[in-house]
Amino acid sequence: VFAVVCIHTYTTEKNKVVDRLEQAIIIRENMVDYLPEIGTFGKKSNIGSEYIVSAITVQLDGDNQMFSKIEINATMSEEGLEKAVGTALAAEEDCGIISSMNIMYLRRTNARGIKIAFTDITEFQNSVKSAAVGGGLLCAAVLAVMFAVSVILSSLAIRPVKDAWTKQKQFIADASHELKTPLTVILANNNILQSHPGDSIADQKQWLESTEEEASRMKKLIDQMLFLAKSDAEQSPVVLSKINISEIAERSALTFEPVAFEKNVNIATAISPNIIINSEPALFDRLLHILLDNAVKHAEKGSTVKLVLGKDGVHTVIFVNNTGDIIAPEDLPHIFDRFYRADKSRTDTGGYGLGLAIAKNILKTLGGSISVTSDSVSGTTFRVYF
Repeated sequence: VFAVVCIHTYTTEKNKVVDRLEQAIIIRENMVDYLPEIGTFGKKSNIGSEYIVSAITVQLDGDNQMFSKIEINATMSEEGLEKAVGTALAAEEDCGIISSMNIMYLRRTNARGIKIAFTDITEFQNSVKSAAVGGGLLCAAVLAVMFAVSVILSSLAIRPVKDAWTKQKQFIADASHELKTPLTVILANNNILQSHPGDSIADQKQWLESTEEEASRMKKLIDQMLFLAKSDAEQSPVVLSKINISEIAERSALTFEPVAFEKNVNIATAISPNIIINSEPALFDRLLHILLDNAVKHAEKGSTVKLVLGKDGVHTVIFVNNTGDIIAPEDLPHIFDRFYRADKSRTDTGGYGLGLAIAKNILKTLGGSISVTSDSVSGTTFRVYF
């Protein structure tokens, strides 16, 4: 754009100068009263300032000898004029610039010979220079603004990628750590079994059971990681259909009754009947399983886990509440992060910190949202909205 503006300005200003020279030549043709007799070299005519043209025109005869000139609001020494005429005659172009004299000429042929008009190009050069400097400054300012905007936009564009890369590295590190623990136990159990080759299976039952337990834990972890990986890659298209989530919620609560009984925890439900939404049965069931499992796992003994399903205007809402372990305020923003545990000291829960991350991914797929609050009065409440 800067180059186009400069070229346009240069062409426009040059055309103005050429037009000025054309006017000077026309004035020269019309000023018959001022034309001297042929052969009277050096005689000149002066035209007043009422003409806006500023130029000097000369008439040459057939032998290219100057025999008259007209000065229109301009003057030039005889020596300088002879030099200018010689240069203009020697040039191939009929119009051009004589840089050494800072003038432009226009050469035309008529019945009397050759006529040449000269004009000063200082104004032309100043206009071009001014446009170039102004355009250059404007161009630099625009580039600076564009650079600043580009830096800001690229920073905003890169931020999600940077966050995703950081989370991916953290995910790999955490997954490696979680997989290493059961592998270590399995290898240790295997070494114990190998060190007692004469014992019966019954004698080594505890080590076999420990190995099976750790292998099951590893399988569960790998299944969860594969689910998240497929969700991230969107490799498993989900077909939503109208389902009765009230029935699924009743079954899920009933399924967790034995688990809650073992932990001396009660499950209370308030499920509105026949709530129909567009969803996927298996994913919705898994969502409730994760929320109930998390609530029962962290509920204090003798307390009650509450499952509420109902309508709030146009929204379908699910509340899962438990009293017991409170989530610290600084942990709440990270509760749905992968491998994040609010209570780092608890290692007996059997979890990996992937359940709530999976729940959030499920809701992303099903078109819902989830939030959590936790305080010592109301306990911990997960709220799901569809």
